[in-house]
Amino acid sequence: MIKLKPAVLISWLLILIVDAVCIGFSSMLAVGNVNFMFGLGFMIVAAFLIVKNGHLFTGWRFNTKKKTDLEQENLPKQPKVNEVGSIKNQAIKFSAPTKYCLYVGGLLIILGIGLTII
Repeated sequence: MIKLKPAVLISWLLILIVDAVCIGFSSMLAVGNVNFMFGLGFMIVAAFLIVKNGHLFTGWRFNTKKKTDLEQENLPKQPKVNEVGSIKNQAIKFSAPTKYCLYVGGLLIILGIGLTII
């Protein structure tokens, strides 16, 4: 069984309360659409955090300007291809903010779909 952090449980409870209040003022379809869009936003943030923590941005260098010989000597040495490959091949790690975004985004998407179908 998955043990959820108190922040996730509080967020879920707050989402359910806000949805119940908002359904009283507008249609379920509108509330479902807003939930779905916020859920997608949370999933995009989670995907970015997964890619960032997975070291998939390692080795990116953008050098557009030509450097003189003196500037080339003072630049830090670029890592070798084997070093970058070994870093990129490490296991993907899910940090606490990533898990939070996945849990809250998942609930919002499920609520959005459920409220839209009803």
